[in-house]
Amino acid sequence: MHETFRKFSFYVSKVIGSVWAFLVLIVSVWISGQYFGYSDKWKINVSFIIAVITLAALIFLQRSQNHNDDATHLKLDEIVLAIEGARNEVVSVEEQSGKDLARLKKKTADQTDL
Repeated sequence: MHETFRKFSFYVSKVIGSVWAFLVLIVSVWISGQYFGYSDKWKINVSFIIAVITLAALIFLQRSQNHNDDATHLKLDEIVLAIEGARNEVVSVEEQSGKDLARLKKKTADQTDL
């Protein structure tokens, strides 16, 4: 189920990030407005539909972004592990506490001020 959602999120993020999706939305709103005479009921319905689409897009885009972030961190961790002399303590630093991050940042700053 998770893999299906990941693939679907990736596909949705690609589709809604295109110019065509924006154009379809604008044309749909314009045509429906013409058809319903831009009535108050039409405005309420369009506002609701756009809010639902926005929430769904947010969920799909966040899932896709989280997957991409995880992949990037994994690649960077692999590079750190492969480089001789690199500090392996920075691998998976994104999962450490704020105090540990501050300690590593200070240690790095001290080393660069040689």
